[in-house]
Amino acid sequence: MAPRDTEDNVTIGTRLRRIRKSRGKSLRVVAGLAGTSYGHLSEIENGKAPLDSLRLIKDLAYALEVAPSELTRLPIPAPANGETDAAVQAVRLALTAVSYDMPGGQALPVAALQARVTAMIDALCRCEREREVGAALPGLIRDLHTSIAAGHDVPELLELAAWLHTQATVSWLRLAGASLDLRSQAVMLARCRRGARHCGLDGSRGRCQYEVDARRRGVRPGASRAGRGDRADGHPGVDAARGVPRVAPDAGRGGGRAPW
Repeated sequence: MAPRDTEDNVTIGTRLRRIRKSRGKSLRVVAGLAGTSYGHLSEIENGKAPLDSLRLIKDLAYALEVAPSELTRLPIPAPANGETDAAVQAVRLALTAVSYDMPGGQALPVAALQARVTAMIDALCRCEREREVGAALPGLIRDLHTSIAAGHDVPELLELAAWLHTQATVSWLRLAGASLDLRSQAVMLARCRRGARHCGLDGSRGRCQYEVDARRRGVRPGASRAGRGDRADGHPGVDAARGVPRVAPDAGRGGGRAPW
């Protein structure tokens, strides 16, 4: 085996182990879900065996609830830390507050919110300032949905909310290693906002019938799991459950500090 191949095996194995541990799954459980042996998976994680089977890559990705490319691309992502975990929790609280019509932010003009959303999506697509994005995202979510609830420029704000959640919220949660259920909650919220925009469902408050019915049934909005490979409506080419970022054609590319 060439030295370069050995280095790649070690890197891929390290990535696989970090993703597995971040999901809280044991070697034996993942090996069983992927249809391979405990020993073989251990050798892959330790760089002693290559991950060169397309079938096994897909099966491992399914077992770990990630995209297949996340198992093989380089370099290895930095492990989660307390700051990242706190940011993920803040996003979770913001999404839950929005689902219950208690966003707790500030009502702002459309132009100001659009500038913040555009700058955030642009930073994610450039793989820049991910820590700043995580720190600013909960506040932006709350401000945007508070503005929707205020009842001014609702159609434009609903469209902006759908764009934020499909292009930034889900993307950042994936990068942070957040659980699939939280990413699915963001996808569902994006669909609700887009549905309210196009169908006029309870548009004065920016809510969709799904949220209304969920409360009547006593079910927390966003609790249902989105199917594998779900896509957010209106954003072709974006795998919403995996959160692949993509900027709209008219998104700005301004430099300097993002106005989040």
